Parts: sequence; structure tokens; C-alpha cells
Amino acid sequence: MSTDGVKSFLAGWAGGISMIFVGHPFDTVKIAVQHAKPGEYRNSFDCARRIVRREGPLALYKGCLAPMITTGMCVAVVFCAHDAAERAIRRYQGVTKDQALALPQVMACGAFAGFCGALVLGPTELIKIRQQTAQQAGKDSSFVTALRRGALSRGLSAMMLVEVPGGTAWFAGNEVAKSLQQRYLRRPERRHSPSRATLAREELIAGGIAGLCFWGLVMPADIVKTRMQSAKKPVSLRTTVREVHGEGGAGGFYRGLGPALARAFKTSAACFFVKDRTHRALDRLF
Repeated sequence: MSTDGVKSFLAGWAGGISMIFVGHPFDTVKIAVQHAKPGEYRNSFDCARRIVRREGPLALYKGCLAPMITTGMCVAVVFCAHDAAERAIRRYQGVTKDQALALPQVMACGAFAGFCGALVLGPTELIKIRQQTAQQAGKDSSFVTALRRGALSRGLSAMMLVEVPGGTAWFAGNEVAKSLQQRYLRRPERRHSPSRATLAREELIAGGIAGLCFWGLVMPADIVKTRMQSAKKPVSLRTTVREVHGEGGAGGFYRGLGPALARAFKTSAACFFVKDRTHRALDRLF
């Protein structure tokens, strides 16, 4: 791996770790709402309240072992793939580092990053979801049990439906949001020399908007993916889609959207901010 690749990997890892600290409680509630029977919880806040009352505050971090170990690495792979695709486009299209990529080029980089991320995130998501749903059902939720009960490739097709378009929207949303802020929100006299506070604000807002773009697009596919990965036996994509639609109609594909969006803005903002800052620090050191 080249020096640039190592920097992308380490910076992405730091960004992934920040996502866990910020967003795992939201993720736990989202999975619980999606896996619950219709009418079991009034809303996401009711779900969180019951989990805390029943199992304590730390229950919001159940299933955290696998992502604490691997999520940083998974996000590192996503950013490493994205940055590698960006370097390749710049090299073969003659785009310098000072020039911004065109939106279709940004989307292509994001799609490639999402594809690579799906291959790594699939097993991790399976283990995490199996742990979370097993505990809610009163079953053994240990890492080893979760590993034994599910095939690591389960839900890979649905994972691709989530990560490829999601990666496209995630990176494109981040770049478009930064560009719009630079064009319309910066003071004219500071447009080319913004303060550190301005840069930080733009990075956090752009990262948060990127998260909203991701989940706003792929929420239905994520519902299906979660069902496939938490099922006791392997089930097809078509069968799962029919089950979700049969239980809740079109709205069934958006169960848990509220906590997903709340989580997405915060975790995505933290991820891009920490990743970019870490990458710049590594550039100064090496």
C-alpha cells in the first residue's frame, strides 16, 4: 500500500471509531424498532426508554464489541477505496489536486467505495444485528453464538443495495454541501481564506447532510437487509420485501427512519470531520 493509501486508511479508521462513540445508541434503537412486532413500541423514544428501564443505560451499547473492533477498519476500507478511485480519476483524467472533481466523478468514487465497503461491512453488520436481536428475544447474544448462528454472507445482496447507492449519495452529498456553503455562506472577503472556525462548521454541516442523503435514499433497502440478517434461517430478498410490505405497506420500509436520520447527521458529521482532520495531520507529519 502506498503512503497515500496508508494515510487514507488510518484517517478513515479514526473517523469510523468516532462514529461508534456518537451513534451506537441510535443504532440500537433503530434495530429494535425495525425488529419489533407492529405496535410493540409507540415510537423510537418509547423503545429507548423501555430498553433502559429493562436492561439499564449500557444496554444501548449492547452489540458494541464487534463494531468497536471492526467498524473503524470497515470505514477505513471505504475511505481508502474512495481516495484510491479519486487518485485514479485525477491521474487518468488530468485533474490536478487544486481542481474539484465533477459531480459524476465524485459519484463514481462513492459507488466504488460503497461496493468495497459492502464486502467488509456485511459480516460485521450480521454479527452486530444478531447480538442485538438475540438479547431482545432473551437468547444468548455472545459474539461466538452470533457468529455460529448466521452465515457471514447472509444479506450480502441487500447490503450491496444499501452501500453502493448509499456510498454514492454519501460522498456526493458531502461535496455538494461543502461547495454550496463555500459559494453562498462565506463572506466575499474570506471566500478564499476562511477561518478555522468557518472550515470546521462547513465540514460538520456537510458531513451531517451527507448522512441524511445516505439514509434518505437507502432506508428501504436497510430495512430489508436487517430482516435478512436477523432471520433464523436464510431467506431470499424477494421474500423479505414481500413480508415487510405485507406487515406495514409502503410505510413499513421506513420504520425507524426518525432515529436513523438523527443518528446519521451526528455520526456522519463526526466521521468526515475526524477523517479530514486526521488526514491533514498525517499530511503534515509525512
